[in-house]
Amino acid sequence: AGCVPIDSTWAKDALGCEVSLRRLNIWGDDAGVLTLVGPGFNVVRDMTFPAEGRNGGDIKYDGVRNGYGSLVLSGQDYELTGLFNGPDRSWIVEFSDPVLDDYFGTDWVNLRVGGETCQLRQSDDRSFICAMGEFGGLCNSRTLSSHNIIAAGHVRCADGSPNPTPSPPSPSSTHTSSTVSQTTSTTSSSASTSRQAPVLFPPISGGSANWALHRELNCWDGHGARSLPNSNPLLGTYTVEGCREQCEMNLECEAAVIAKHVSTPKFPCFLRTILQISQCRDYADFDVWEIRRTTVTASTTSRSTVVTSATSTTTSITSSASSTSSSSSGDFVPVDGGIDRACRGASSGDNSPSYYVIQNGISGLEGCKAICIIDALCQGIEYSTGRCELWVRPGGIEATAAVSGFICLRYTGAPTTTPSPWSFFPVDGGVNRACRGRSVNDNLASYYHVAASRGMSLTQCQAACAELAGCQGIEHNQGGRCELWTKSIQATRSLTGYTCLRFDAWRLYQGSNCYEGHGGSLLHYITEKISVDGCKAECLKKDHCEGISVRSGWEESPCWLYTQINLNSCVLDYPDYDFWHRLQ
Repeated sequence: AGCVPIDSTWAKDALGCEVSLRRLNIWGDDAGVLTLVGPGFNVVRDMTFPAEGRNGGDIKYDGVRNGYGSLVLSGQDYELTGLFNGPDRSWIVEFSDPVLDDYFGTDWVNLRVGGETCQLRQSDDRSFICAMGEFGGLCNSRTLSSHNIIAAGHVRCADGSPNPTPSPPSPSSTHTSSTVSQTTSTTSSSASTSRQAPVLFPPISGGSANWALHRELNCWDGHGARSLPNSNPLLGTYTVEGCREQCEMNLECEAAVIAKHVSTPKFPCFLRTILQISQCRDYADFDVWEIRRTTVTASTTSRSTVVTSATSTTTSITSSASSTSSSSSGDFVPVDGGIDRACRGASSGDNSPSYYVIQNGISGLEGCKAICIIDALCQGIEYSTGRCELWVRPGGIEATAAVSGFICLRYTGAPTTTPSPWSFFPVDGGVNRACRGRSVNDNLASYYHVAASRGMSLTQCQAACAELAGCQGIEHNQGGRCELWTKSIQATRSLTGYTCLRFDAWRLYQGSNCYEGHGGSLLHYITEKISVDGCKAECLKKDHCEGISVRSGWEESPCWLYTQINLNSCVLDYPDYDFWHRLQ
């Protein structure tokens, strides 16, 4: 009661509540499924994915963060049941957040466990929490008298004043999640040493690849793998074999991740590429099936397709079905099949000229590949007869469009698949444009510095501009000439083979954050969601603004403006946030 569905203006598939909805966390060991009884949960349980009984009060253990989490209504009474047993086991109970207390006023709930009740408040002691949760490093957690604790099957209120008073816990009943966490460290080295060895499996029926099963593991973006397009998860649910079949049919797939905790014969299926098992995370609810494609003769392990060009010549594409180790050396793999596909950015209609550099007169597909390999940040190629596009889009090639006669290949040997730290924008379309000053004929030599007369890649030219104080943009041609413009670029001239890009003087630190006490001082906070460019524009309006923080991956986000930036004190491993440093 008090909550209704809201449209995508706010969030996708979300509820908006006019009542005081708050968070309840229980930190500690796995005690099986817990159950909350009280307002909001008095409904028939929905056991289908992803509800799985949570609507009826069931709370499942989160092995990544070492605890439980649910929602409760402020000012109400709840009872929590579960297997809270064992003389040396204890759990810390946490309600809401002090920030909400400051804004809305005091909230509370009464929580009953084992026949005893404590009133939980937002102002309760939180000295057990790491600065960034489990992802920020291991917490040396221990229970204190100022914590609300579940021990010996009942709740013990903060400051040692339960209602009624239980017998005091033994000295050994300290919080044990830190001990458990020692075997699930966020560092890849300690994680790999504590994991059980993978179990090897032969090919599935009708398949040719072997498999290695990594139990209770999960690999996803930023944690040991990348999600394949439209596969996070795949539409529908699958048996374990069905999920593995989907992976084997996709030459880019290197692992099938299965959400095994769902209580149905079929499961959500996630397909991953660029797999690095050592960086994956221990996760009790998931299994990772790593595909190990067999390498025999080229005729049985490669996919070759012949495309007839307009001049009746044929070009053969061979995409090796290689393992992770071989792909790291640099392979070209088809995107969405590759043939009759034109490369695109985030969607089939996303085709900004700034994403690629055109190379005309290339001697076939192999020549196009060769140029991509030597370019510093080439993410892949789009090729048609005599025309080669080197894709340098920061996020790589994520989609394609059906265009006859075109070939789209992703380069797995690119040194990075993360966004470029610099922002450059095309002037007058950018492609086949030469930079000019105030008019098409305004091209004084004093306006620019020639970084290279030939042989410099576009990304190297961009890097040189980013390092030059006062650089306004670049002019680059397909022969490798690079001009660094220190004069404002206000016009361009049509010139085949040239590219003109304006430099946006910001440097991106993806997955990082600078904030109060950690490398920055808050200057202004914009609560409404705006684009990254909009947030930058707000920063440029303020003389002392030195950087912005936004939510990573959001098209529009709240906007934080910061001053007094000290990058050495910023948090450079902060999931879900990006920090943009203003350079000029």
